[in-house]
Amino acid sequence: MTHRLEHRIEWLDGLRGIAVLMVVWYHAYLVGQWVPDIPAFGHYYNFEEMPGIGFIGVELFFFISGFALFYPYARNLFEGRPLDDLPTFGWRRFIKIVPSYVFILLVLVLFGGIAMHSASELAWIVAVHLGFVLNLLPVHPFGQINAVLWSLSVEVQFYLVFPLIARVFKRYPFATWLAACLIACTYRLITIPYVDKYPALLPQLPAYIDLFAAGMFAAYWCVRFRVQFKPARWVTYAATLSALLGVFLTFVMLGALWASRMHPDWRENWSILGRFGLSLTFIAIALGSTFGASWWRKALGNPVLVFFSIISYNVYLWHHFIFVMMSRSLGAIMAPLPLTLAITLGGFGFGAFFTYFLERPLLRLDPPWKRDRPEPALVPVHVEGQRPGA
Repeated sequence: MTHRLEHRIEWLDGLRGIAVLMVVWYHAYLVGQWVPDIPAFGHYYNFEEMPGIGFIGVELFFFISGFALFYPYARNLFEGRPLDDLPTFGWRRFIKIVPSYVFILLVLVLFGGIAMHSASELAWIVAVHLGFVLNLLPVHPFGQINAVLWSLSVEVQFYLVFPLIARVFKRYPFATWLAACLIACTYRLITIPYVDKYPALLPQLPAYIDLFAAGMFAAYWCVRFRVQFKPARWVTYAATLSALLGVFLTFVMLGALWASRMHPDWRENWSILGRFGLSLTFIAIALGSTFGASWWRKALGNPVLVFFSIISYNVYLWHHFIFVMMSRSLGAIMAPLPLTLAITLGGFGFGAFFTYFLERPLLRLDPPWKRDRPEPALVPVHVEGQRPGA
């Protein structure tokens, strides 16, 4: 008996919702300057670790991208589902990313407060952004206003090489995954000692390729196991345990990361092998969530997290700019906690607005070469013994 995965993977949406919450809370923590030190029962409980390591949400985003991109390839391999051709793949990536990105770039140029010394400087900044090579620069031109766009450059660069990697991955999944892990760990080991002098070495695709490959690896095995094996109660128990263990180990690793924060270059040094370890826990969560108990999948794919997933891209584009602008206007009259709440609501509000009034209408557009095709004429079927036209 063959079991096909559902078209929309709600637990994956849940992970994406968690990722955007981590990133937003991290930047709200930095801009709003509110440290979550909460009084209860006569004591103060400090939760600074939670927003303080929120930058790990970017790593979760990269894993999710690898999973989502390779998932159709896995279904094609094991279920015979048709794949989009390369132009259609490119169109879907373009229409999802570029229009919203161009709009926020226009806003940054007009209202970002960056003084352009010449038209050529402005043209250069725009070209760097539109070329998705922002991560190659040692200093972000809009670093004080919107410092998050470097990761989109890494993402788009992965899109460019993904079709080639996917072809190799379909034939040699284990070897390709191992090769990506080796490349990433080696790159980080070699470059980390020089990032203080050459900061542009850090946010490069080779430094994160193991996260993308881990997502592809998880998608491959999720589909393969689902197709080849019948569901059984012990599988559900084992998978749920795998997901819970993955979550527990993720918290353990993030706790170790936070504990190292007093050391110089703590984030960079941790990433050498810690990022690879984190990718393994992500794989465990993905496999466990695919085959785990329904209560776990529903909890992870709950409507709130799915909503955050839907608006995640535009929240990512807008939240830091909104945070900085609101902080400049309200920071002098609001305490850190209400300021943090206000800028967070503002970031999510702008993200939701542009998702539903810009991104989603555009996503409904077919590629130009598939529009206005005439419907095939219906040819009447002649049944033996029946007169034509009867």
